Amino acid sequence: MSNWLVLLLAAMVAPVGNPPVAPDVLQQEMASCEGDGVSPDQVVSACNALVQFGRFDRGDQAAILFDLGRAYDLNGDDARAIANYDRALKLKPDLAPAYYDRGRAEYDRGDFGRAVADNTAALRFQPDDSSALNNRGTAYFREGDFDHAIADYGHAIWQKPDFASAFYNRGLAWFHESRFDRAIADYNEAVRLAPGDAAAFGGRAAAWSRLHNYESAIADCDRALALEPENAGLSLLRGAAYFESGDNFRAIADFDRAITLEPDDAEAFDRRGLAYNAAGDHARAVADYDSAIALKPDDSLALNNRGIAYDDEGDRDRAVADYDRAIALDADDAAAFGNRCLARAESGDGLAAALADCNKSLALTPGMAEFREDRGLVYLRLGQWGDAIRDYDAALAAGMRASSLYGRGVAKLRNGDTTGGSADIASATAADPKIGTEFARYALEP
Repeated sequence: MSNWLVLLLAAMVAPVGNPPVAPDVLQQEMASCEGDGVSPDQVVSACNALVQFGRFDRGDQAAILFDLGRAYDLNGDDARAIANYDRALKLKPDLAPAYYDRGRAEYDRGDFGRAVADNTAALRFQPDDSSALNNRGTAYFREGDFDHAIADYGHAIWQKPDFASAFYNRGLAWFHESRFDRAIADYNEAVRLAPGDAAAFGGRAAAWSRLHNYESAIADCDRALALEPENAGLSLLRGAAYFESGDNFRAIADFDRAITLEPDDAEAFDRRGLAYNAAGDHARAVADYDSAIALKPDDSLALNNRGIAYDDEGDRDRAVADYDRAIALDADDAAAFGNRCLARAESGDGLAAALADCNKSLALTPGMAEFREDRGLVYLRLGQWGDAIRDYDAALAAGMRASSLYGRGVAKLRNGDTTGGSADIASATAADPKIGTEFARYALEP
């Protein structure tokens, strides 16, 4: 509360017929309403007593209602907090802190548009308020308006160059814009200014991972976990970095830790399933996907991944059933269509349906080289050599290697290009000596 305590108590005389309020009691209520070393409940009681007393000018009434709103805010009663901020602002429309605090309460309720509007109002009266700029940026961020969020964080940093939270928040906004280099630059400042903030190290680790710099990501996770060892999300993040770098053993250990800390986290089971499957333990992978799906029945990602594990075990019927369920949940799930295409192509059953699935996956994600490679296999099994060659050409141009080379070699040989086919087969075998065995399973030998 600003300065409403500076009152001439002698002028506050109770109306005739009402018992007078002793100046010392009134002074005590004023101090308590201001929150001077008392609990929020005591503030509420004192402020309500002053509201009932009522003999204050409009500015002082607004200040009392503002403090009352803050006390409700501290108690987590957003509705009453906002109601009292409303009353304060009706009495004193230029009370910038009331706009600021009402905006924060509205943000907590998920009303980000009103939070933006209230922080904008606060900034009309206090244009250099870096906290209001930061808060408005965060409300914009939650609305998905990253450009305005970044602009507000930048303005806040210009006003307050050591504002660690604004650097962190802008880093997060850059991350969501896929500007990972800029995100890292802001996280660098955040960790420099607040070296005890685990979230800043975690944010930078996530950005390093998106740039495939898993060594730096793991190092940042190590520092974050040293600060917050019970943070399941950080264990999950480091486990993902270990997994992407090919260290399934350490990945599984981190996922174990995350599951111990948060046993109801479907994502942790899903990620551990990926690591088990990559390590060749398909049974444990399936068990983890079962747990993920039990926790989150509409988890199409876990259904896709369990389908892959079944496929790797040779159980293509169960694999296709899981892909069917994933597609039923999301008719635009390109991965599920692509995976179902490959399962049908590998089994040789329902090749027309397999082709339709591949076509759908490519319609949804036209640049996905893996799906071009999978459709190349379908065309091979259908005996459409020219179509197979075109798809393998596209897959190879996008970076696919041994499987596409071998498949194109088979297609060229069957299409009468002995020289080109033999060259592709030789190059594919040099890159992966086991590739011929894979194609032999499909009865597609040179």
